[in-house]
Amino acid sequence: MAIVACIIAIRTHLQLSQRKFPMRTPSMGDHVDGDFQNLPVEDFIMNFLMKHNMTKTMDAFQIEWHILNGQEEKDSVPSVYVELEQLRNELRHCKEVCTQYQSISSSSDEQLEKLRKERDYHRTGHRRMLQEKKSISQEMKRLYRKVDENQRTINELKEKHNTAIREKMLVKLKYNKATSLAEKTLQQATQLSAVNNDTLQPSNFQAEQKSLRATKRFPSPKLVSTSKMASTLPRPEQLLPPPAARPLSPQRASALTIVNTIKASSCAVSALSLHPDGELVASVDDAGVLSLWQLPGGQLEQQVAAHSSWLSDVRFHPDGSLLLTSGSHPKIDLWSTAGFVCMLCIVSSFSEHAHCVWSCDFHHSGDFAASASMDNCIKIWDLRTGLCIHTARHHTDSVNVVRFQPHSNYIVSGSSDRKLIVTDARTGLKSSTMTGHENAISDVAFTYAGDIVVSCDLQGVVIAWTMRDSKQTHIQDVGPHPANCVAIDPAGSVVAVGTGAGSIKLLSLPSLDLVAE
Repeated sequence: MAIVACIIAIRTHLQLSQRKFPMRTPSMGDHVDGDFQNLPVEDFIMNFLMKHNMTKTMDAFQIEWHILNGQEEKDSVPSVYVELEQLRNELRHCKEVCTQYQSISSSSDEQLEKLRKERDYHRTGHRRMLQEKKSISQEMKRLYRKVDENQRTINELKEKHNTAIREKMLVKLKYNKATSLAEKTLQQATQLSAVNNDTLQPSNFQAEQKSLRATKRFPSPKLVSTSKMASTLPRPEQLLPPPAARPLSPQRASALTIVNTIKASSCAVSALSLHPDGELVASVDDAGVLSLWQLPGGQLEQQVAAHSSWLSDVRFHPDGSLLLTSGSHPKIDLWSTAGFVCMLCIVSSFSEHAHCVWSCDFHHSGDFAASASMDNCIKIWDLRTGLCIHTARHHTDSVNVVRFQPHSNYIVSGSSDRKLIVTDARTGLKSSTMTGHENAISDVAFTYAGDIVVSCDLQGVVIAWTMRDSKQTHIQDVGPHPANCVAIDPAGSVVAVGTGAGSIKLLSLPSLDLVAE
């Protein structure tokens, strides 16, 4: 009965389906869908059975249909699920690709922002470089104009120099003519006195010559014969300032004024030395001229061409009877006065250096001298024999200055190796080393007692040291111009520093505070 009902229901369904959807024969190219051929009739049959109250048949049909559908699901999976899974996989893949593109886009945005910042930075640098180029071009134009002006000035100075040389030659010729005329006049006077039987006796001549030398400021050199450098300690009264030395207080230092200006040379003056009695000052310049000037009037007393080139240093003997000079030649010269004309003349020369000599100084006894040279050496000389007794090679660069410590046998030397070295002049051995400068040392100076030494360098730094322990006590920077020379007043209260700016700065001791300029 159930089979019949099913067949009737299927037929009825097929008839209705054919009426609504007429069947056509598929062609060769048409695609036949399996779902269309197997039209679902489950709902139709169940509605039919329920309409006719065929419950038992419907129950049997549902059981059999459920069993049949379960086997089909086991045998195959509908294509729609497969397609759904494929779509899900494609969607997942698209999302991953989209995520990758988003990360690439964000990194591209960051890279773009970075490139924009770099572009702005380089654009700013380019503008700054253009401004600097403009300022440099303007500075170069100004320097070119300055060079042209300096060249014209140099040409004018060269013409003046040539004129001065010609005048110097004319003066020299006149001097030679006057000297020859004086000699001829003296010979004639001698012959005339011989005819009149009124000749001078040798003893009277020598007495007159001695009296003339006695009236001059410098007597003939008298060197004490010594076997070695004395090693005695100074007396306590020797360490005290001279009684006539007034302490230069900060108030007096700030009130100092120029008393007189001496036109010493047309070239640069390289060194000065004050006579022990304070009435004379000796100067040397880059033209090789040694001059003596009276103080405070500034009258020229004597002048001589000491070197064919420049001179670097000049020092008075402790008793004021001799002068020691150094210069471009590898030697030092000892000067004094002799003869009727009382002109400066060389007593002796000491030449064992290999290069030019920068500095020289007398021992306080006056029997020994020291010299510092560009050959990195310090030589100690015995003025009695004219021999070098010691050579100190403690520096690694040019030795620019050497000074004897007052009332002792120690030497302090400053060099371009930025070191101050204390040397025992009796043995030539190094005693101590003082470091603290960052540039070449140009000059050193002692107090009257010799317990403090002050040094300066080409960077404008001034340092005070104690000789007892060779330690730095105070430092002062007077730059940016170099400090060329340094001097201390006899009372030991003020330090005078000559700078490359053409000014003299006064510093108080021992603090090195600036007092006046």
